[in-house]
Amino acid sequence: MNILISGSSGFIGKHLTKRFESEGHSVVGLTSRNCDLTKQDSLEKLKHPPYDMIFHLAAWTRAGDFCLHHGGEQWIVNQQMNTNMLAWWNAFQPQAKLVALGTSASYTTEENLVEGSYLLGIPNEKFFPYAMSKRMLYVGLHSLNK
Repeated sequence: MNILISGSSGFIGKHLTKRFESEGHSVVGLTSRNCDLTKQDSLEKLKHPPYDMIFHLAAWTRAGDFCLHHGGEQWIVNQQMNTNMLAWWNAFQPQAKLVALGTSASYTTEENLVEGSYLLGIPNEKFFPYAMSKRMLYVGLHSLNK
């Protein structure tokens, strides 16, 4: 299979890349060094082959209090990356299965961490911009998939 992984230098991306390569798949890894997903035409410039699967793992976040101090900027950057990835997939790679990750921060503290609760309630204030960008990624992916 031909596989694209955005966020391939992150924790999950590194392990996923290694796993798919060990199984003999052709993997293209995107990082912030080789593709700026905040730029609208960054993916088009790379002249990709048809992919069977795309894993969109890229996100702009850090551990600790990062979300508290960079909420607005984090919202904009993540929405740009997500929108650009979804638009490119929809226009140029519709045959590919697109897999994107959410985050436990997207859940409200009143609900269990189960898929059916993903869009219910208001996420924790500390992670609100990041959580909502992940929720909107899900909404975009679901809407375009229809």
